[in-house]
Amino acid sequence: MKTCDKCGSCYDDAFDLCAVDGALLLVAFAGARVVGGRYRLEQRLDSGSMGTVYRAVHQDVGSAVAVKVINPEWSGNALIEARFRREAQLLGQIKHPNAVLVIDFGVDERGMLYLVTEFLRGEPLSHRIHKKALTLEEVERLITPLCEAVE
Repeated sequence: MKTCDKCGSCYDDAFDLCAVDGALLLVAFAGARVVGGRYRLEQRLDSGSMGTVYRAVHQDVGSAVAVKVINPEWSGNALIEARFRREAQLLGQIKHPNAVLVIDFGVDERGMLYLVTEFLRGEPLSHRIHKKALTLEEVERLITPLCEAVE
């Protein structure tokens, strides 16, 4: 699968240029952009040291979901894979309106671990913080629901 470094759009391996902005596509990982046989990756949303999160579509249902996959460089690393599994188990135990709902977890035919959650629209907190400093009231408004969910 390939992605556009500018807009995050996902493409099958046969494509070389982004249809949205004409940018050169980069290889994200080997193989098709369908994960777990049913989640078609549409756009890269964010990435961290361990994984990348994509907006995806459940091919059978048509609903938007978020799919986190282990970055290829960590594939086969027992410690990282154990941490990813533990993350999925812990998130899956939280059932609260202020927490994201875990829908699925698995290992696809490539051996790639993935975690599927409901897709939430909104602005990432990191973007909000970079725009301007949060007031104490804003921090309280954000942190209180989070604490209630974890409690």
